[in-house]
Amino acid sequence: MYGAWGCDFWARMGEELQIIVQAEDDIMVSKGIVQYKLHADDPWTALSTQLNESPDFSFYYKWVIPTDFAPTDEAQIRVLLYDDANNETIRTSEMFSIYSNRIEASIEPTLLTYKVGQDLTYNIENDSDNTISNLEVSLLFAGGKTINSEYNVNGIVIANPYTWTIPDNNYYYSQNCELCG
Repeated sequence: MYGAWGCDFWARMGEELQIIVQAEDDIMVSKGIVQYKLHADDPWTALSTQLNESPDFSFYYKWVIPTDFAPTDEAQIRVLLYDDANNETIRTSEMFSIYSNRIEASIEPTLLTYKVGQDLTYNIENDSDNTISNLEVSLLFAGGKTINSEYNVNGIVIANPYTWTIPDNNYYYSQNCELCG
């Protein structure tokens, strides 16, 4: 039921999940209902009902997944189709994950000003719902400079404090330099 996605399908809260239904009956497909549930034991909740008056039935539904759901690995979509004699056909997706889209991180230098040759020390706080796998910290000024870059597909462990020695030349001097992550 996933089309070309295969079994690694997942969705993110606050994002759009596109549901495409296409069916054909020898006389008429009269109605289609799209439902979801977040956990195996939950009751089904209706998302959309579409009526039809032809043998060919096709509709497209955009579901913006609410941001107030708890993350789950047991979400499912179900489509119920009815013909003109009220015969029912049901198709149910495999279980898939819905992840939170909340990323909240902050970066704070331990001092307000630094001089060339000094160690720039900063702390990173992460209060995200998911593991962060990519971290890049840069100084913003004309040209910019990445001072820390980490990647780990399994997630990065924040190892405060971070330190970067400011080179002992005037290349980085600026009254307007900002630390950002």
